[in-house]
Amino acid sequence: MAASRVLTERGLYPLAIYHLLQGYEKCIKSYFIFKEVTINNTPEATVYAYLRTRLGHDTDESTVNLLKDIADIEKHKYEIMLPNTTDLNIRLGLQNAIAAIDNYKTSLDRVVQRLNLGTNYPNNVRNYSQYVRSRYEYYHNSVHTLIVNQPDMMFLNTLLCMVALYPCLYKMVSITRYPAIEFAYDNLNLLGNELESCQRIIEMLQDLITLASNELK
Repeated sequence: MAASRVLTERGLYPLAIYHLLQGYEKCIKSYFIFKEVTINNTPEATVYAYLRTRLGHDTDESTVNLLKDIADIEKHKYEIMLPNTTDLNIRLGLQNAIAAIDNYKTSLDRVVQRLNLGTNYPNNVRNYSQYVRSRYEYYHNSVHTLIVNQPDMMFLNTLLCMVALYPCLYKMVSITRYPAIEFAYDNLNLLGNELESCQRIIEMLQDLITLASNELK
């Protein structure tokens, strides 16, 4: 995050975006490890091995599955609590939490289908400022809706932030560092004037880090 801020201030936007991607990747993997270890009591070494073999350093195609895994871990926690809960209000809260997680996973599939990142990412890069702005607005609108409708499900806020950031950073590990044939090798110039985009991504990623850190405490 510190490197991203310095690079943004210096006007080195492609490199700033690259470091934001690195921060995002580490944040979502750390969050998954935390959930898997604390809820499922999985040994850390087992989780690390799972991430290395399944994901490596890829976040382009694997992030959605990782977000679903995180949601499933959280859902499992509520499912374990439910049979031993006799208080009707608490049971209702647990059932609502399970339903909210299922709705989140369904909405995630719809987002992926609608965005179709694999096909659309060249156009998204060519119109990067507009695209990041749309994801930024989606994030803030989603968070507001969540706070109103599910005030006790703030971990979904963390996942929504991950979902909002993911398209902004799709394939950026290569696009920000190397000439790409999809853009007639001009992709670095396409990202040469992205001050507002970097600022918006920094804000969302800082929100994500803060949300995740609060759970770590």
